[in-house]
Amino acid sequence: MCAIDWCSFTWQAFATLTTGLIAATGAIAIGWRQVGISRKVAELTLLAQREKLFDRLFELYETVRTYAAAVTR
Repeated sequence: MCAIDWCSFTWQAFATLTTGLIAATGAIAIGWRQVGISRKVAELTLLAQREKLFDRLFELYETVRTYAAAVTR
């Protein structure tokens, strides 16, 4: 089997591995935050669409109510 000889690492190799690990961890953290932001934007978009639909339905309700009041008089 192939084993890693940790004592033969140079400081340059250690610095390269450490920097790569930090960069990968940072990229993952930023990615998760972006996913969270995207979910919140999707929720807000859905709420905005529901609000528009409610406004349209309420306008229709008012029109029908006005018409029904006029017909019953």
